[in-house]
Amino acid sequence: MGGKRGSRLTSLVAAAAVLTTAGCTGADSPAAPSPAVSGSAAPSLTYEEAVGRIPMDGTEQLKVHWDTSGVPDTDIVLAARRALAFDYWKSSVSDWTQVVPAGRPLVTETYYRTIMEQFAGSTDSGADHNGTVWLRTAGVDQIRPYQAKVVFCADIGHLRYSATESTAVRKKRAYLVEQDMQYVKTADGTSRWLFRGGGETEAATSATYGADCAKWAKHQP
Repeated sequence: MGGKRGSRLTSLVAAAAVLTTAGCTGADSPAAPSPAVSGSAAPSLTYEEAVGRIPMDGTEQLKVHWDTSGVPDTDIVLAARRALAFDYWKSSVSDWTQVVPAGRPLVTETYYRTIMEQFAGSTDSGADHNGTVWLRTAGVDQIRPYQAKVVFCADIGHLRYSATESTAVRKKRAYLVEQDMQYVKTADGTSRWLFRGGGETEAATSATYGADCAKWAKHQP
């Protein structure tokens, strides 16, 4: 990446990694959440309105295909899927003035204030990811009663990070995506799983899910 696009997207990735908490136990699913932690300020859209705006199947520039045959779509998995779909939406369009408000109800207040708010008015983010990505839920790892990590396997063989990138299929196409989720009592009084950050794949995560992800990540457009 280069120029404005590189600096802005790199800032998002680097700051998001700071919010990621390690220490997973490797459980298949999270335990019943503890009493909800403090929530976020009221966003301009309700959670339901935001969910309705998220393009779960991607955009015209970047198609997203979901394989839901593995881990069941529990509340935490659905919340993580929506947050990930939002991230791919954001990475494929340059004007974020309509994108960021739709993502705010899906994330914790700390994540919004630290990561997203500074880009809410951006009309030229430089984001131009395109192509096709396939996604499958690999597992859910417990961190704390109110915090868990949802791991996705992504096939990025046909994903392009810029309009000028080669269309050749990537040799390393299996990629593990970690979504750190927190159970939060939101401004409307409802407790939900919200996205709180993501970062580099840990060695333990790769050891647990990497081989199966590599076998799965062999799709064709």
